[in-house]
Amino acid sequence: MEFAYTSSGTWEPPISYSPTIYYGNLDTFLGAASVIFPSGVSGWKNNPKSPNVYNLTLGIQQDVGFGTVAEVKYVGTLIRNLQASRALNTVPYGARFLNRDPAYPNNPNAYLSDNFFRPLPGFSSVSYTETSASSNYHSLQATANRRFARGFDFSASWVWSKMMDYSGLPMYRPRRVW
Repeated sequence: MEFAYTSSGTWEPPISYSPTIYYGNLDTFLGAASVIFPSGVSGWKNNPKSPNVYNLTLGIQQDVGFGTVAEVKYVGTLIRNLQASRALNTVPYGARFLNRDPAYPNNPNAYLSDNFFRPLPGFSSVSYTETSASSNYHSLQATANRRFARGFDFSASWVWSKMMDYSGLPMYRPRRVW
């Protein structure tokens, strides 16, 4: 089902319908009863927050002798208020396997359409876009550099890092659990 948004800020009635025909084939197409489901609904949060990026760095350098400098530092990036979409009408886990099609009791692969057992009946997909996602990067970095002296120099480095992103996750579990 499609709606037209006018310049006056109102929604007009549907301009086209997309009926779905269940339990039919091409022989019974013209006489089959159909069900009209909306194709999908989208919404956005009013007055979204602007994304914030925080860069963190703390390091220590020390001359350890022989023209060698060692450095250890923490580097982090925190991003808050990222844009994320949530699917509010997601089919619950395992629901497809619990809703077998009664018209075909002997067919082990016959299941009802997802639209029959969504949490918000009558809608197919409902997406809501908001600024609720976040992202984190943390690292511990260590380096040792020997300046070029007497025809010899070297450099060594080691990094331990961790990246966590909380966007695009299913809505049935809290984001921090993932």
